[in-house]
Amino acid sequence: MKKVVLVVSVAILSIAQGFSQDKGFVAVSIGNATPTGNFGSMDTNNSDAGLAKSGLMFDLSAGFKLKKQFGLTALLRSQANGLDVQPLANDLSNQLPSGITGTVQSDNWTSASFLVGGYGCFEIAKKLDLEPRLMVGYTSLTMPILDIRLSNGATVTQAAATSGDFGYLVGAGIKYNFDDNWCLLFNLDYAEAKVDFKDVAITSNVAATSKQNFSMKFSSFNSNIGIGYKF
Repeated sequence: MKKVVLVVSVAILSIAQGFSQDKGFVAVSIGNATPTGNFGSMDTNNSDAGLAKSGLMFDLSAGFKLKKQFGLTALLRSQANGLDVQPLANDLSNQLPSGITGTVQSDNWTSASFLVGGYGCFEIAKKLDLEPRLMVGYTSLTMPILDIRLSNGATVTQAAATSGDFGYLVGAGIKYNFDDNWCLLFNLDYAEAKVDFKDVAITSNVAATSKQNFSMKFSSFNSNIGIGYKF
């Protein structure tokens, strides 16, 4: 019996020691996603303008240290940015004949990313770590439906479309280790992916259905806060 107790005690101490060594983490974060470049452009004369507004993003991340200051990390990200229809509505109003009005409606740009890469962990003060990271992977982007309705009964609808391609992220964060196993995370990063949409249907009740190709350079500056569990 004493041998069994000794073995169990050693096993528990080994596990506890392993947890205290801060070998890795899992974390959830939420924050703001600010479109940049063409994705956030409101210039309707720019055919590549995404008219995307600031939105929300949610992260599920994990990391594992290979050495004391370097490790591997993975990220699942979901992001939503509204589409600002006002610039389109203004252009439509300027082009319509006198006496005819129109409305423009749309839903959100949405994206989902799975990225992997490396990160560093450098102590900058007691309980504070600086963690830069560089990640690559796959980003899926959904272009929102766009619906135009005129007071004379005419309608034009551009269908939603989803596509994906290579994406990357570069950023850094501050980790506050308020407990042996728990930490707060404050992250800033820039993410980018160029996505092509093919054969997007454009339908109308006054014209034949057509299909067009679009390309969007999705780019976003993101800031978020989260909580992590260290193991």
